[in-house]
Amino acid sequence: MLSAPNGSGKTSILGAIEWALFGELKYQPKENATNDELVNIRHRTQTATVTIDLKNDDGIASITRTKKAGKRATEVIVRLPSGEECVGPEANSALFRLLGLTFDDFYRAVYLHQESIRGLLTDEPRVRNDALDRLFGVELLRNMLKALSGSTKPVRDALNKLETSETRATDKLTGAVGVVQEQWQHARDEAEKKGLSESELAFTTVTKLAQEVNGNLAKLAEATSAPIKDLLEPEDADGVDSYSRRVNEAIKVIRLTATNAASAANTAKEIASVDGALITLQRLSGLVDDVGVGLTELRDIYGNLSTLGEQKEATEAEVQRYREAQERLGISERIVQDTLTYMEASTDETNCPACGQEIKRDGLIARLEGHLTGEIRSEIETAHSAEIERRQKIGDLDAAITKRDRLLKDQKEYADQFSEAKSVARNLLTGEVSDDGLTEALGVQKEKLLQQTEIVDVERNKREEEIDTVLTSMERLREIGRFLKLDATYQEASSRLGNDDEDSSVAKQQIESLSSLEDGIRTIADVVTANASTRARNEVDGAQAEISRLYKELCNHPYFDDIQISVESKVLSGVESNEYLIRTNSSTDSRHTLASSRLSTAQMNCVALSVYLALASQLQHNLGFVILDDPSQNLDTEHKQALVNILSRKAPDLQVLIGTQDSELDELIVNSAAEDSFHRRRLTWSPKTGSAVVAEDG
Repeated sequence: MLSAPNGSGKTSILGAIEWALFGELKYQPKENATNDELVNIRHRTQTATVTIDLKNDDGIASITRTKKAGKRATEVIVRLPSGEECVGPEANSALFRLLGLTFDDFYRAVYLHQESIRGLLTDEPRVRNDALDRLFGVELLRNMLKALSGSTKPVRDALNKLETSETRATDKLTGAVGVVQEQWQHARDEAEKKGLSESELAFTTVTKLAQEVNGNLAKLAEATSAPIKDLLEPEDADGVDSYSRRVNEAIKVIRLTATNAASAANTAKEIASVDGALITLQRLSGLVDDVGVGLTELRDIYGNLSTLGEQKEATEAEVQRYREAQERLGISERIVQDTLTYMEASTDETNCPACGQEIKRDGLIARLEGHLTGEIRSEIETAHSAEIERRQKIGDLDAAITKRDRLLKDQKEYADQFSEAKSVARNLLTGEVSDDGLTEALGVQKEKLLQQTEIVDVERNKREEEIDTVLTSMERLREIGRFLKLDATYQEASSRLGNDDEDSSVAKQQIESLSSLEDGIRTIADVVTANASTRARNEVDGAQAEISRLYKELCNHPYFDDIQISVESKVLSGVESNEYLIRTNSSTDSRHTLASSRLSTAQMNCVALSVYLALASQLQHNLGFVILDDPSQNLDTEHKQALVNILSRKAPDLQVLIGTQDSELDELIVNSAAEDSFHRRRLTWSPKTGSAVVAEDG
């Protein structure tokens, strides 16, 4: 784990692994043609160097990549476990053999970049579709299709080359028919899975379903007063997609109109305001009571709280008196002690050395000793104990004065806040309400608002059920439309090729004119489109079970307990692309709806992680590790723990490298990881040295 705040270089270190392996960074915008942003501008030699070691049972393979500022190329050296050293083209070949995957596959199966997560979380369908295209490995096919559709000159140049190679053109067209036929069969199988019989795969069914959809939308529009336009039924299979978009727009208008009419947001805001006022009143009431109890306790102990200062001054005076008394008694004690010392030293003395009168020496010594150890010592100890007692009392009075001042300050502050809170509460109510009745009145107001919300929820749920009926019909309609388009493409391609004996002559006829060549390139574009769709659907089908399993564990949604990803075709600016629909399903009542309209950002992040982790385990390669860049963004504690649980299960067989600023995720992983299998690197950053490890735990 690389653990550090934002800007400390976590992503840069993860990017260093990517750059060392492939010599490029997928998400790094270039400053110039020489890609000099890779080099630290403060580095003395203006050189970027990364060395990483890959270890397996055969030993350690070391990869070192270097780049100097101002130069486009990078230098790479690969040292194999056998000791062989490869440079230049041999190094690149050795790298591919070592890794077993391409740069694009690396982003599908190994490196979950934070930009990939953001792409899946976005509300913009185009961005999300592009992100999923990258994950499913069809990005290059889509780029090819855009190039074919966006530039006539490259297309015609390619067609001129096809004219010199009839056999090659025939092979491509034959392959096109095979791919389209495969897609046609797949579409037919998918339609059967969704309950569509062979007889229903006709345009008459599209018309029938469109009529049902139009009727249901008209009823919804009438019930919600939504201003939707009349929807024209599709005239052919090509018109299904545009009809689908118009239906989706109509549903949006219906939902928006119904929401505005119900004022659900305003009601929820009012409930929140009333709840807040109730909580504030109850809190301030408790605080005011607590202050009153504190002042009462002080009065019970010290009486009038305004005289605490005078009590302290009087006690301080008593301390001074007891101290003076101890000083006087100490003087007397020293005089008696000195006399005793003199008498004990002068054994033959019979007269008082001061007055000269006769004395009885032994009796005088006994009296002096009794006086010294008795009365004087007792009086000194009594005065000392009294002084200590008074000093303790001064400390208690100081604490009482501090507590009194704090309580009086709090009393005024809470009283002002209480008054303001009551004013806020009255503004939420209608009519005059006494102070004592504010809490009860707010409770009544909240109950009324909740009843209004419940009515709105019932109406919304009923409306959503009707909308789901429309969406189900539209799903069937689109499935039929997709099949019909593929069927038309298949029939057209088959008619051009004829049978196997006529392949060569048909190819010659297709190449005779520019128009025929343009038709052929459109067929190739159809093949690319079909192949992109096929690959995406195959990837989805192959990973669907694992995606569902991971989603259930990661998201743990109380209602929508499963997700389903479907791939549909969408035409944008004349280019057909994949549109990925992620639907949430409820197994309790078999309902489903679009995930982006029901799931929170954190829950959509769980969907993104589920898709990535499922695909990462599906693609075969030689790297025994995965890289996760800030995987816990937007996740709460529960979802982070679920992610940690999944990663912990993978950890014994898979090295997991995580970069995060999330201290909570850090702590969860520390608590769950085995002591000998977890390593934390805490990072710091400075303009001069860049990123550096400041602590290592593990």
